[in-house]
Amino acid sequence: MALIGWTPAHGSGDGRHPLASAWSKLRAWLEAESRRRRLRREEAYLAQAVDLYDLERRMHDLERRDERPRFIGYF
Repeated sequence: MALIGWTPAHGSGDGRHPLASAWSKLRAWLEAESRRRRLRREEAYLAQAVDLYDLERRMHDLERRDERPRFIGYF
C-alpha cells in the first residue's frame, strides 16, 4: 500500500488513513490493558489484608498513591 496518492476514498470513509485508525484502536487497547493490570495488582494487594483495619489502611494507602502531587517543585 503506497502512502503517496492516498485519498479518503481508499480509506475507511472517515477521511483518516487506515493506519491511523489501527493505531488509535491499539492505543485504546493498551490503555485498557494497563488499567486492568493495575486493578489486578491493587486487588491482590487488598486481598493480603489480615483484618478490617489492615484492609482500611491498605485502601487509604492506594488512595494516597493515586493522588497527584500538589506541588511540582519550588521555584
